[in-house]
Amino acid sequence: MSTLDVEALEGIVKQGMALKKLLKESPELMEFLKLVRDTGKDLAVVPAKADPYIEIGVAAKVLGTTKNRLYEFVKQGYLSPYYLPGGQQMKFLLSEVEALPERREAQ
Repeated sequence: MSTLDVEALEGIVKQGMALKKLLKESPELMEFLKLVRDTGKDLAVVPAKADPYIEIGVAAKVLGTTKNRLYEFVKQGYLSPYYLPGGQQMKFLLSEVEALPERREAQ
């Protein structure tokens, strides 16, 4: 092997170690690569994590407040209510409820 070949090989090993570290720190990337491998295409799609809808009582507990206060947040435009098909109860996206204190501080 010539010196150039050894240097090229060392570069490949270094890149492999960096990739190994990245895959260890990002398990979702490994899942995506497995999907690509299994489908034989580069069209694999990682399923999105669902953002659950929660009832107003649960939202109040998450925020440590009352249902009446949440109604005020809706009225003030800080929180968007959702009404799901077949239901009449107001629901909220968990991510929006969790982000509410930050959104209120920003305004």
